[in-house]
Amino acid sequence: MVLLLILSLSMASVLGFMKLDAKGANGGCLPPFTAENGDEVLARNFIRVVNAPNSEATAAIVRLVGTIEKLSQGQISFAWRGQDGRQRPSEMQIIFEMNNWQASEYTSDQPVLRIRPNRQNMKMLTRKDNGGVVNFAMLAHEIGHYLTLKDGLSVQQQYEREVRTPCSVTGYSKKLRCTAGFFPQCYRSEESAEVFSAYLTNPDPLGASCVDARRFMAKWFGEPLENSRDCASRSKSLEQPN
Repeated sequence: MVLLLILSLSMASVLGFMKLDAKGANGGCLPPFTAENGDEVLARNFIRVVNAPNSEATAAIVRLVGTIEKLSQGQISFAWRGQDGRQRPSEMQIIFEMNNWQASEYTSDQPVLRIRPNRQNMKMLTRKDNGGVVNFAMLAHEIGHYLTLKDGLSVQQQYEREVRTPCSVTGYSKKLRCTAGFFPQCYRSEESAEVFSAYLTNPDPLGASCVDARRFMAKWFGEPLENSRDCASRSKSLEQPN
């Protein structure tokens, strides 16, 4: 089964997307990640970044990957294990395609995440308060798609079983994605990606309707629920030594 994500971003409202949240976009809740060599962080997590537009974009990926690794104590794996999640671990690629005007996409049958910021309203992303291409919330959203949909969509399916009340963290989180075929299955994959982005980059928007979603993320990351109560709690949790 292949779930093709076509991220059409023409419906933005005031906070239609996590990438419009200034704190999340600029990593305001994340302390600087400078503990070690970025190449080592990526290699250890089976990640290769291809065609990054600048060193800042690669550094942002490293910072997010390092944050995920720290919070989950290495329990959340980026390694590709085949469409069924049973093969030997291998490398995944994050490819920046700056001149491709198609939508960003991840298909669950390949270890490739394609980030195409030009499609995502560059006039909006290049505003100073939104971080440009190095928008942490936008990058976290795309990484969230990969992590929840790989290995046979196992995390996504678990999310939908455990998070019965939809989390309306943004307007875009209400969009469903469906498989092709005569009997399509629809998933709240944009919701889980937006929740993942908020959980990492700024939990402030995760309000009362998102208690179950926040609890799921805390369980998946293996950390206390209070670490994602708000931006200050997230910053504090990342300042603690491993």
